[in-house]
Amino acid sequence: MAQKMAAFGAIVKYGSVAVGEVRSVTPPSNVRERVESDDLSSTIKTSLPGIYAEDEIEFVQLYEPGDADHEAINTLQANQTTSAWALVYPPKPDGDGTTTATQTKTFNAIVMDITEAEMDNSSIISRTVILARQGAITTS
Repeated sequence: MAQKMAAFGAIVKYGSVAVGEVRSVTPPSNVRERVESDDLSSTIKTSLPGIYAEDEIEFVQLYEPGDADHEAINTLQANQTTSAWALVYPPKPDGDGTTTATQTKTFNAIVMDITEAEMDNSSIISRTVILARQGAITTS
């Protein structure tokens, strides 16, 4: 049976830089458009796999205005830069006190949206960053 894992230790990266202060992340999906292939003689709807559908990767970041790594994400958005991103899944325990790396999903994306959350006197400043995937996902 597969071992259950907590997301603790997952890392979001752009290039070789780990994005700091990530609270949550929605991983990329592998969804294809469906191309209808049934005709008038078909007795059931059928479809073929088409191109990959548009995909968004979203993460919530505890935002620190002025932090160089946080501001670099703002620059990527302002410049409409396609860059390499990765989601590194947390390592899993081997049962003997060591851990084994699990999986890394790498993809190119553009920073589409940066939305700061409402601020009040009892919350941490945060923002939601949405990436638009621009190519295939490589899993290693």
